[in-house]
Amino acid sequence: MTDSSNPTVSVVIATHGRARLLAETLDALDAQEGPSFEVVVVDDDSPDDTSEMAAARGVKALRVRRGGPGRARQAGWQAAAGSVIAFTDDDCVPTPQWLAELIAPIVRGDADFVQGRTLPRPDQLHLRGPWSRTQRIVSEKGFYETCNIAYRRDALERLGGFSPEYEGPFTSGEDCDLAWRAKKAGYRSAFAPDALVHHAVWPSSYRERIRNIRRREMVVRVVRDHPEIRALLYRRYFFRSSHLRTLVAIGGLVGAGSVRRWLPAAIAGVTTIGYVVRTRDRPQPAARRVLQLGQIVTVQLLELAVFIRSSIRHRTLLL
Repeated sequence: MTDSSNPTVSVVIATHGRARLLAETLDALDAQEGPSFEVVVVDDDSPDDTSEMAAARGVKALRVRRGGPGRARQAGWQAAAGSVIAFTDDDCVPTPQWLAELIAPIVRGDADFVQGRTLPRPDQLHLRGPWSRTQRIVSEKGFYETCNIAYRRDALERLGGFSPEYEGPFTSGEDCDLAWRAKKAGYRSAFAPDALVHHAVWPSSYRERIRNIRRREMVVRVVRDHPEIRALLYRRYFFRSSHLRTLVAIGGLVGAGSVRRWLPAAIAGVTTIGYVVRTRDRPQPAARRVLQLGQIVTVQLLELAVFIRSSIRHRTLLL
């Protein structure tokens, strides 16, 4: 049994095709203040020189067949030597005290796995927009994103780590599934607000948002496997409150069409004019704002379609 007061620590990073960003993550790990640790980089079959760059940096570098972040993280912690396994991502920049603060509750014996605080990179806030992607985690909300989390190794071993049911290039939710299995097995969780990483702000891209919608399918599976998560959702059966509003709007338009065939178009026109008026203080021209409204509606409809299909597939209602 490893002495918990002086654990060996491994940091595992799954990556795919982000050599430049990964280098920034490794730079931040080089600047860590606190315990010594090893770094394990798992290259999920990158098309660039990720593996070579990581190996040149002197870290333990693995390459796996493309199977998504779940498979890569699984290979990473299994190849790691630490009795405590910390995870972060290739688009994150840990602050100097990150690792020391993250593992502190485990070292003290207060927790078996610990989530840290994640904020958007301060130098990239100008990239935020309606379709930008980043992470903001300031408390233990119950989703346990792997961009900033640590586990006792023996807990991972007992649980079997990340489930192979969540593997695949377009999958997600393996981190949430693992944490909830840990909680059900009696392992204690904690949140470390001073264990801070800064997450990249991916620029606003409508096309990228459309391409990533299919990843939402796995949310339904996580809810099916862990019904307790429903308490975190909007009215238990909606992933977003906007999905309920969209369904209500669709029902209203269908109902209006049954009264007068021209009424749905009239309602849509009035709604569009109202949106333009409400957003008149924005710098974009009216035509641009109307286009953005159309994009918002399209995304909502496509997300609902994905959730409906996944609900049927997994026999679990989530919209």
